[in-house]
Formats: sequence, structure tokens, C-alpha cells
Amino acid sequence: MIVEPVIGPAHVVREVQQLVRGAREQIVLVCPFLTEAGLQSVLPYLEDPKRVAKTFVIHGIDDAVDAAAGAPSSRIAGLSHVVLDLDHGSKAHAKIAIQDANSALVTTMNYLSSGGASPLFDVGVTLHGGGAVIDDLLLWASSVAAPAVAKKGAWRANDFVGARTSASSHSLPMLDVPGTFAALVEEVAGRLHGSGDRVDCRVFTQSVLVATEHALRSPDGDTKLLIQASEIATFIQRVVDDLEASHRASVEVVSTTSHRAFLFDALERAKDSVLVASHHIGRPSLGPNFRKTLRRALDRGVTVVLLWGEHSVQPRADARPGVPDPGDALISQLIADVEGTSGRLVVNRMPLGIHCKLLVLDRAATLVTSYDLLDFIDSHEYNRNELGLWIDSTRVASAMLGGLRDHIRGVHPEFARTLDGCLT
Repeated sequence: MIVEPVIGPAHVVREVQQLVRGAREQIVLVCPFLTEAGLQSVLPYLEDPKRVAKTFVIHGIDDAVDAAAGAPSSRIAGLSHVVLDLDHGSKAHAKIAIQDANSALVTTMNYLSSGGASPLFDVGVTLHGGGAVIDDLLLWASSVAAPAVAKKGAWRANDFVGARTSASSHSLPMLDVPGTFAALVEEVAGRLHGSGDRVDCRVFTQSVLVATEHALRSPDGDTKLLIQASEIATFIQRVVDDLEASHRASVEVVSTTSHRAFLFDALERAKDSVLVASHHIGRPSLGPNFRKTLRRALDRGVTVVLLWGEHSVQPRADARPGVPDPGDALISQLIADVEGTSGRLVVNRMPLGIHCKLLVLDRAATLVTSYDLLDFIDSHEYNRNELGLWIDSTRVASAMLGGLRDHIRGVHPEFARTLDGCLT
């Protein structure tokens, strides 16, 4: 699967437009908010009299949001190819766009309510080539719509799933036990570069494991060391390098309830650095468990960077980038609680004008999501449907970090220099 980073709101909107314009059978748009201004970016394509691709719109996280979307959504509700329920109750906070069964955008931006000129920084990733991840996104959208469909009966939850083109299925390669490890390397490398085959990276990763297992077994099935461990490491590194060079990456869909586990796991596993960016920062998310896990990471010498756009506690209508916020005491307490560690904690004390939700682990893997990682609600009553992608790619991680730094340089140059010093 080809994975490309999308940096900044203007580029996110452009990608949405390209997906909508290029859809042949269907486009599935998931966005919690709809506004007249936000719809302007896609309206010309939806109103095209020659358009045949069906458009499914899933939106709304509560009754107030649904009511506010009533007027702008009426612009598209009357179009014959648009399927929209003004009050379907999906409670979707995710922001995704899925074109046919081939391509998708997963973003942090509310692209149907914010325009490309939005001052808030957002990011996303595009996926091309079909495969299991696109299937997972379509099934996720179906499950989000299902409760409301059962209640309202306006349209069937499997309409867009059934309409998708059949994606290629990739089975694990049948590998004969090779006489030499070199033959194994060529077998798998050949599959990676084979013409006409859409490589599903999750399956390819499994193939690496299967191939390695075969390499460590003799033909009679008894475990025997047939190759050096260094050769296995070299082989796997070659695969990783090939994937990066071809803009492929291993991708995993992250559902609502998995986000907190990903955050804590990243802090526990980090060897070098963890960056967490969130629209809001709030007291519930910085509780005792988070602080203990944060301190353990810092005790190992890890650099942890926490970035936020605005406080969720004591919100101020006039809060803006570069101006101190009264929630500063929350951050001061957090810093005091982890004093004496060998690592480094960096937290901005002023709003940075970011809306993106990101986690970057060791500058090598990235979580792009709709979930506010520094303002999660630790309760079974949290019922918003969130979605993220975990991407193993140094290329994507580097693009996300670079985009953040560029944005912050324009908002808070002094803090940007601090960030440069700890993430370069």
C-alpha cells in the first residue's frame, strides 16, 4: 500500500477534492461537522450533472451538532447520488474519506466544516492501492452507521460496503525451505518488486516472519539454526528499506478504545523520543497513571514532547497562539511531578494553534488520529467513534515532525527553537 503524508489544512482539503472528483463508483465522507463554508470545497464536484459516483456522508456526534448541520447539509441532501441522513446518530468524531475500494484519506481535520485557509494546523495520510486496510475502513464506517440505520431505516449500513469493488486478496506466499538464505532473500525481494501485484504490507510483514521461520527449520521440521542472526537482521532491514523507498508502509487501523493503550504503550516502549500533539490538554488525561508511565519513560532517558492547541479546562474565548493561558498551573504541576529524571520533558505553556492529533514514536512510527490524546475521557460513557492509523514509516514520521516545526516557527519562534533542539 502506498502511504503519503499530507501536511497542513490546504493540502488536506486538496486531497479531499481529488478523492471526490476521482471517484468512479462511490465516495464515503466521514466528518463530525458540516458548515456552508466547509462544503464549498466539494460542492462543485457533487453538483456536477455528469456525476455518477454515489456519495455517502456520515456526520454528527450529538443532537446539537446534527441540528447545526441541517442548513448546510440541505445543499447536498437533494442531490440524487448523495445519501445523507440529517440525524443518524453515528456519533462519529473521525475524519476520513474513502474513494471506491482503492484510496482513502485519514486526517485530523474537520474538512467539511473548516476550509483550506484554516489557521489551525492539521495533517493526514493518503492510502492508495486497495487491500485490507481500505476494507477495514469501509467496515468501520459501516459499523458506525449501523445503530442509526436500524433506528431510522433511512439507508442500509451495507450499501457502501456492498458497492465497493472487490479488493485483491493476498495469501501468504508458499515458500519452499531454501537451500541457502540467499535464495530466501531473493524470493521475498522478488515478490516485493513483482510487476502487477499490489503488495499488502501487513501480509508482507507476515511473509517476512514466515520466511524467517522457514529459514530456521530443516526440511524434517526440527528446529535448527541454519543461518546467522545477523543475516536475518540484514534481510529484514533490506525489506524495510525497500518499503520506504517505494513509499509503502505497514498500516494498522486504531479504533476508539485502543488509543489510550497506544499512548501508554508508546511511553513504555520508547527508546529515544515520544511526541504527542493534541488539540486540547486536560486534567483527566494527565492523571496518576499517565504521570507514572511518563516518569518511567523519562527515567530511561527518553525525550517526551507534549504539544497542545488550547486548554479544555477553563476555556477562554480570547485564547490564541502565543498568549499565556490560565491552565498553565496544570502544566507546571506536571513538570514538577517528574523532576529528577534523566530524560527531558518539553511542554508548551502557550496555545500553538494546532488541531492535529499525533503520536510519533522514536521518529519511526506515527499515529494519525481524530482522538485528543491529551484530553481523553477515561470513562465507559465515552461514546464517540474515533479512528486513527498507526504507520510504521520513518518517512511519514519525519514529514509530520517537519510540518509541526514549520507551523510552530510561525506561531512561537522561541518555542520552535526548543523543539528543534530536542528532536533533531
